[in-house]
Amino acid sequence: LAMVAIVLLTSIMDRGSGGAVVGLVPVELSAFSFEDRVYISLYLEENSRVDFSDSPTVTCNFLIYTTDNQVIHQETVKTFYTGKEDFLRTTFGDYDILYVEGVVTVGEETKILRTDVIRN
Repeated sequence: LAMVAIVLLTSIMDRGSGGAVVGLVPVELSAFSFEDRVYISLYLEENSRVDFSDSPTVTCNFLIYTTDNQVIHQETVKTFYTGKEDFLRTTFGDYDILYVEGVVTVGEETKILRTDVIRN
């Protein structure tokens, strides 16, 4: 029972390399393929425990990689974070895209997130 509890807790707590907290902003990167397009989303989770009255800028540089580990596209998207749930999104034609990296910057803190493209 203890082993099951540990595995369950670890899987719940571990967001993988697609999620992190950057400058007190909880973020999660995801990507999926649908009808020859890849839809990429950076989810900014709500954080009501911190006062974001100064609305920091959240910047995400999306890097799109092929099966050859080559960057074939790059796009930067920005928004102001108010503590409420928000999204940064982009789409791109699916040319054998294997995974996406998001270089997320909030204030002076930067983290790199990575997610594989989910194929339906």
